[in-house]
Amino acid sequence: MAWTSCAPLLALLVALATLATARAFIVEMEAHSQECYYEYVRTKRTAYLKVGVLESQDQYDIRLKAYGPFTQQPTEEDSTMNFFDQLVISQRDEVSNDVLRSGFNFESEHRGGFYKFCLDNTHSAYNGKIVEFYTSFDLSNEDDLGFEDQIEKYAREAVESNNSRLMWYTVLEIGTLALIYGAQSFFLHKWFSDRGMLAKRQWGA
Repeated sequence: MAWTSCAPLLALLVALATLATARAFIVEMEAHSQECYYEYVRTKRTAYLKVGVLESQDQYDIRLKAYGPFTQQPTEEDSTMNFFDQLVISQRDEVSNDVLRSGFNFESEHRGGFYKFCLDNTHSAYNGKIVEFYTSFDLSNEDDLGFEDQIEKYAREAVESNNSRLMWYTVLEIGTLALIYGAQSFFLHKWFSDRGMLAKRQWGA
């Protein structure tokens, strides 16, 4: 019965978890500072990272660093497993004057786990650098699910099957109750009729 009451909620959670994870945010970087963000990336995913410096009192640059995968969320000080370290210089479009974002991607074929992404402004002595950072983690191949996605697929199928059984059980239960009620009404009516306890009334015109 507990599974029945939790089934709709579990179905919603599974559906939300299977959506592609994408985040975009803007951060103000202080001088000689670094901001790090953590994300669990599943296997068989392609990670897309984009960064752009929107405003700066200094150079329009920021160092982007990536670490991982880790079996558990790394600490702020953990600098092991570094696989990307690049100074990104943002240019502006000659026509629109909009900031052009720079990006790169990597695949987590068999390297799922926790990743750390850092925006490093330690080379700058100026405050107020505004940086936009975007991340997206999509399946590399929709037909080739990773271990975590396979588990969620089986869980979703189990929830859908359980909901289907619950629906038919509810229909059967309502039908049975209606049949019992109808039978009771019929036999009670017949019982009172046989004993002359039901009188017919005729209304005058």
